[in-house]
Amino acid sequence: MVRHYQARLAPDFLKSSTSYTVSFRRNLQEELFNETNYNKIFRPENTVTVEIKYKLQYVIAVDIKEQTVSTTGLFSVFWNDSRLVWDKSMYGGIEYIYVPEDLVWHPDLVVLNSIIELENKLGAGRTIRISNAGQLRWEPIAVLSTACAMVLAWFPFDRQRCFIKLASMDHPYYEVYLIFKSTAVDTRLHETQADWELVETLQDYSYIFDDDGVAYPVLKFGITVKRLPLHYILIVIVPTILTTVLTFIAFFLPLKSGTRLGYIVTVVLTLVVLLTLFVDKIPSAAKFPSILVAVFTVTLGMAFLLIIIMIFVMRILQFYIY
Repeated sequence: MVRHYQARLAPDFLKSSTSYTVSFRRNLQEELFNETNYNKIFRPENTVTVEIKYKLQYVIAVDIKEQTVSTTGLFSVFWNDSRLVWDKSMYGGIEYIYVPEDLVWHPDLVVLNSIIELENKLGAGRTIRISNAGQLRWEPIAVLSTACAMVLAWFPFDRQRCFIKLASMDHPYYEVYLIFKSTAVDTRLHETQADWELVETLQDYSYIFDDDGVAYPVLKFGITVKRLPLHYILIVIVPTILTTVLTFIAFFLPLKSGTRLGYIVTVVLTLVVLLTLFVDKIPSAAKFPSILVAVFTVTLGMAFLLIIIMIFVMRILQFYIY
């Protein structure tokens, strides 16, 4: 049997329209980055406009106790450099080249609210894509842990809004001007992780000033996340409600049986044990305490009040009976 195989052709977007060779690539890079034409110490223009967007991939963790949010993604940074323009017809039709980031001038970006010092500076050896029209695209990976003020009033049905604050502290606004690139937060790479669901994205713009009053632009990339409450409903709220309901069953027990007081004390102790076990599940916050914590405190107080009432009633009945 003769089998016929049909060659699988590459999709059109994978086909190259250039006659790329190593010699063309080498000649182009030598021409662009020779010491006469290019020096990375100097910025391309008097005022360099830098467009930035953040591609969010994961919201890894939202730490209520530490008031931090951990995210994974990358920044897409775009700017133009007229020194890095070439005629592609002279170099085999080459439209793009990729060079190490330390070879060209690029803005030094700092995440202002990062809580990990080593992650303040972005980059870590990422390459920069340069087009023949002189547009540069740099995409540093950002694994961040940033500070975020959180409100716990509606735990576990809470929503938290957090921002990643990005700035270029080496150049004021009239030298390096940061702006958002279309949609500030790109969520096409995002995948839901852990207990939090992404609800919306935000963007905001502000300035910070140094001691001399010089302004530096700050881009704020915001996300709003919603807690998935089912886990807390099943292991915190439902057991506590059921235990609380059991305290009122004590009124249906016979007064002369002598078990009413022992029953209610046992239920109250059970409630105390449950709340002790749930301490790690319920986040603590001195400024904005959770309403759920307040409800548990009132419930425990009512249970102790019920014991006092029960003892008082039993004492009165015993006085009249005997």
